[in-house]
Amino acid sequence: NAGHNPPVLLRADGTRQRLDQAVGLVMGVMDDARYEASQVQLCSDDTLILYTDGVTEAHDASGNMFGLDRFESACSAVRLEAPTTMIERLIAQVDAFAGDTPQYDDITLMALRYTPEESGTG
Repeated sequence: NAGHNPPVLLRADGTRQRLDQAVGLVMGVMDDARYEASQVQLCSDDTLILYTDGVTEAHDASGNMFGLDRFESACSAVRLEAPTTMIERLIAQVDAFAGDTPQYDDITLMALRYTPEESGTG
């Protein structure tokens, strides 16, 4: 993950997986840094959610963080939506949680849905 938060994989069957197998230093910190590699097989209609720590570290007025568990639950709740709608709803949930609390870090989200092309012979 090169120092970034572990992506969340939302399987088409409704299961959820935190992709935290490969970890390492933040990219660019050391010229000779080595990074672990990991692979996961995507199935049709699986969705990968990538996000910055500004999402999970968003605070409410009481100082509570949005957190990874709340974020993963929110991802599961919107898993049937189109990727663009997923992002809009996730950001809305973070904003509602934070309320008027100033944001001190960036909030970046990306949703990628795997939709392989049908291979036909006709």
